[in-house]
Amino acid sequence: VPHLIAHWILAMADRFLIERFLGLAAVGIYGSAYIFTEAVAMVANSMNRAWVPLFNRAYANEEERPFIGRSITYFMLAVGSASGALAILAPTIVRTLYADKYAEAASVAAILAAGGFFLGLYLVYVAGLFYYKRNTSIPVITVVSGTVNVVLNILWIPSMGIAGAAWATLVGYITLALGVRWACRRITRLPFEHRRLTKFFFVLVCLVASGVAMDDLLVWYLDLMAKLALIATGPLILHLWGFWRPEELDWLR
Repeated sequence: VPHLIAHWILAMADRFLIERFLGLAAVGIYGSAYIFTEAVAMVANSMNRAWVPLFNRAYANEEERPFIGRSITYFMLAVGSASGALAILAPTIVRTLYADKYAEAASVAAILAAGGFFLGLYLVYVAGLFYYKRNTSIPVITVVSGTVNVVLNILWIPSMGIAGAAWATLVGYITLALGVRWACRRITRLPFEHRRLTKFFFVLVCLVASGVAMDDLLVWYLDLMAKLALIATGPLILHLWGFWRPEELDWLR
């Protein structure tokens, strides 16, 4: 119960504090941007429901560790791709599809989309804690993360507006992911494919940074086409860098 309450605080406390400091209209603007976090969370939770049964079945078998590592890579590839694509496209989507009164949401949509990535990373590490039934640290970590989120909202919303709430949400999810990583690594070391994931994260960060830098430089339809082209280069860059395994390329063909 404390664990789920803390997750609710992470997701909802900013709305109450925005209303208190900025008014109800600001809540509507912020909520229209928060949908991008929820979209990434939907991908992460869907992947998690499919992945956890496979993880629990295979983790006890040392011979299955390569499968576990590969499945974690696919998990983070799906969540990271959704987060990165929405971080790049979200400002354009807001300016194109939303009413003018919601235009301010474009400035924070990318930050909130990035928060969903760390929710996905949290789900990977927390699976290790659940597997070993070491659950007592989980509500502590989520309560700490929720507290960090509330404190940062109180500090940042008055001076930064809804951008302060967006950054507080991102930091809250980063705190959550780092907390469960610390707790999980005290019990077990999940078999991450570190080299492959490093390549993916580097390309992801570069693409998102490029997307943010080019935002709103062109009319909306050229802006959208340029960003879609940028996103499409991601798999190609990974291919040229040797990210994809031969059997994965065969499957894609």
